[in-house]
Amino acid sequence: MDKSERYNRDALIAALTEAGAQFRGNECRCPFHQDKRASAGVYENSGVWRFKCHSCNASGDVYDIRSRVRGVPLADVLPKEEKPLAQMKPTTKETRRTYPTIEALAGTIKERIEARYEYTPDFVVFRVIGADGDKIFKQVHKEGNVWLFCAPPKPWPLYGREGIGTDEYPVVVVEGEKCVEALRSIGLIAVTSPCGAGKAHYADWTPLHGREVILWPDNDAPGLAHMQDVAAILKSKAESIRVVDVSKLGLAPKGDVVDLLECWRDDSVEAKRAAILKIIREAEAVTPAGDLVSLIENTISGKRRDIPLPWGRLSRLARPLLPGSITLLCGSPGCGKSFMLLEAAQFFHNAVWTVAVFVLEEDRAACLLRTLTQLEGDSQILDPDWMRGNPEAARAALARHQSELDTFAGVIHDAPTKQPTIADLAKWTREQAAAGVRLIIVDPLSVADFGAEPWNAATKFMVDAGKAIRDYGASLILALHPRKGATINGLLDMDGVAGGAAFTRLAQSVLWLEPHTEGHAATIHTMDGLQTTPANRTLHILKARNGPGQGARLAFHFSPDTLTFDELGIEARKPRKPKPYHPGMVDLSAMIANTGSSIDD
Repeated sequence: MDKSERYNRDALIAALTEAGAQFRGNECRCPFHQDKRASAGVYENSGVWRFKCHSCNASGDVYDIRSRVRGVPLADVLPKEEKPLAQMKPTTKETRRTYPTIEALAGTIKERIEARYEYTPDFVVFRVIGADGDKIFKQVHKEGNVWLFCAPPKPWPLYGREGIGTDEYPVVVVEGEKCVEALRSIGLIAVTSPCGAGKAHYADWTPLHGREVILWPDNDAPGLAHMQDVAAILKSKAESIRVVDVSKLGLAPKGDVVDLLECWRDDSVEAKRAAILKIIREAEAVTPAGDLVSLIENTISGKRRDIPLPWGRLSRLARPLLPGSITLLCGSPGCGKSFMLLEAAQFFHNAVWTVAVFVLEEDRAACLLRTLTQLEGDSQILDPDWMRGNPEAARAALARHQSELDTFAGVIHDAPTKQPTIADLAKWTREQAAAGVRLIIVDPLSVADFGAEPWNAATKFMVDAGKAIRDYGASLILALHPRKGATINGLLDMDGVAGGAAFTRLAQSVLWLEPHTEGHAATIHTMDGLQTTPANRTLHILKARNGPGQGARLAFHFSPDTLTFDELGIEARKPRKPKPYHPGMVDLSAMIANTGSSIDD
């Protein structure tokens, strides 16, 4: 490690991101407690970059964060030539505050303490209520003779594990200590892991080995994904695993067993226990084919459905936004991919679907300027000379869309200050999916650092990102730049993209945006037969695992005035001469051929 890392913002950001922080600028969600909003951030002090959480009081520089995350002494993460900052600057305060007793520590918590959960005598979680009414969880533990504001080293113990000794009832795994207490109050056995959804792999699940286990997720995507993680951990170790279908319980979004028992608050303990046991008996076994059963039932009920793009034919032919789907949008630089993705992101945002866009080539302000151009329908806004010559018109355009841009800004994630690795983007994708984002866009993925083994890195990214969006029911769109001179019409040369073959093989949809010079005419299907219309873009559906449109071509008009796309229709097929195959090309002609009769509108 380089001793200059203390003065490197990126090193601190990387350490916090590894711990689970989610950043927007210098603000972030604290990874050391269940932070529902950005209550923490990084700042510079005398050249040193530091972290501070205003809820749980966690703080420190990059080495303090690494020490806390890895559960090792500070000396173990320092470079040999580096001294603790307190020794370097005697006037600097100790970054880790300690307390002689837990009561002294609790006395520093400004928020109202609603509950105190003792995992072990040396590990306690406080449930507190913030000024805005949000619940906050603060993990504290004893280290030697002092108490600290952080969780102990991993693996973490389960809350409620001391009640597992009896075999009278199965063990119910819930999310949250309050749910454990609710089931305990009616004589049932329940446990939970610390720090909520997404942290199951940090807990010690051995007390459940050989036991009958019931998984009771919260009524949301993160809750279900959390229990899927628990099921994977306990697979072949528990005697049996069953999962409660919370969608049948009439709970509100995010509802849990506490909410259910509250509906029966006037019933006796015996009646409540009988009702919960009935639900447990009806829980479905986790079996190898269980995922298929869930997929079919969720599709029938409408819980699993594709959500539309602004372009109806593309949505119907490729169904690129079914939950768990990865779509590649390929095309040469300058063909308009970024404008197309911004238009799609605005459409989603306005339709009250959640969307996140990671832009790797521009900052947020540049993306918002493009968005303003599309909203206003005037490409002159992108011209600095026009803006200087028409300042009032530029300000008026901004004023007309200020409110919408203020909310849309939260969708855009700034380009990083250094080149992100492909692993960084996989982790960001999982974080967004876990946070409930329905559509995730990376533009362009080609800018990422693929390392010394790009093919392996690309494969790992597609596997990891694919699992993340399947776990949480999200969809992912990746913009890619092919190498100069890459061809289309069945031969998709991805040599210019590190690990390109892995992308095309593991994606559900592959779309190629082809620009045309003036004068291009497209023959499209209409209700009155074939018609010819001017078109300056063709979108080739080279792969459509989810829909019937593989091999179809869609004619588009990209307006240079509004910088938006108008879908014109499905182009009629034209006979093609076979093209020679050469090493490095991914031949998709077999995918496109033999697709049956022409696809009608």
